[in-house]
Amino acid sequence: MGDAFLAIIGGALALVLILFGIEKSKTKKATKRAEKAEGERDTLKVIANVQQQADKIKDDLVVKQNGNDEAMEEVIQSIDEIPEEEEVPLSDEVKKMAASQSARMRDRAGRVSDNSR
Repeated sequence: MGDAFLAIIGGALALVLILFGIEKSKTKKATKRAEKAEGERDTLKVIANVQQQADKIKDDLVVKQNGNDEAMEEVIQSIDEIPEEEEVPLSDEVKKMAASQSARMRDRAGRVSDNSR
């Protein structure tokens, strides 16, 4: 009878240990799932934050672009309002001075290129 009693207690102990191992395994799996879910949640939070910042930057850029467009329109209007000046013909004296200066520069360029040889 003692052997049967020990066998029953041993079997019950083995059953308790098996059930404990199963529960431990379930707990470990649940913990891993929870950690994975937390990691995914944190990743989604970061992605949402980055998207919000990108949207804000885009909105700011649109506002600045609209401001730039308005400023450009103002500049174009102010340029259009500037009266065009009539071209004044050059006097003969100014034309002679320009021709003389041009001739001196060509002469000097010729002398510099001859000296460099």
